[in-house]
Amino acid sequence: MERIGKGEEITIREKSGIIFTFKDEMNVRLFGKAAKSVERSARDLDLCLFYCRTDGRLGGVFSEEYRDSPNDLGSLDRFPYILHRGDHILRTSTGDASKKIEIVKLDEIESACICVVDYEAALNGLPAFFDDARAYVEFSTREGDNHRCNLKSPDSGAVYWVASISKGADGPQCLKRKRKVLSVAEAAEHIPGFKLICKAPEKGNAE
Repeated sequence: MERIGKGEEITIREKSGIIFTFKDEMNVRLFGKAAKSVERSARDLDLCLFYCRTDGRLGGVFSEEYRDSPNDLGSLDRFPYILHRGDHILRTSTGDASKKIEIVKLDEIESACICVVDYEAALNGLPAFFDDARAYVEFSTREGDNHRCNLKSPDSGAVYWVASISKGADGPQCLKRKRKVLSVAEAAEHIPGFKLICKAPEKGNAE
């Protein structure tokens, strides 16, 4: 930021951060280093999508294990027309661990946030460096758009806000990069719907 004239300030424009635009259908996959055990990944990273409906109501699709509810995985046949493929590990041809969210329609959704939660760090209130996980999120559409976002940041936190989805002025949805590392408290404040996977703080004794 520079000052010009009599105390006037000039700043550079912020880039739009748009990765690509798309019409409804998109796959989101989280890839990470696989562990030797078939049951678990080397690091328990959870792929989540939280959304705000056009009427203002909040929701999300995420692992059914947070609330012991299979409905949290979503559905492709009814609203939200988004499906989380579950917390079990999918194996790729290269041996990496993978988790997947499928999107087929976004008519009733105003905006959405895609993030990765380091479960152990979030549960225990510990800072984490996502660089150590050597993980990335890949976005792909039926039209052939592909984008890979490496989960890299010098900042520590339990939540990596990868990207957001919003309605474009001309109709198609816009996928925008965020690349912000947040604490659980910051994610609950800045990501609409994130509180769905949080538990309310216990009330202290009244004085």
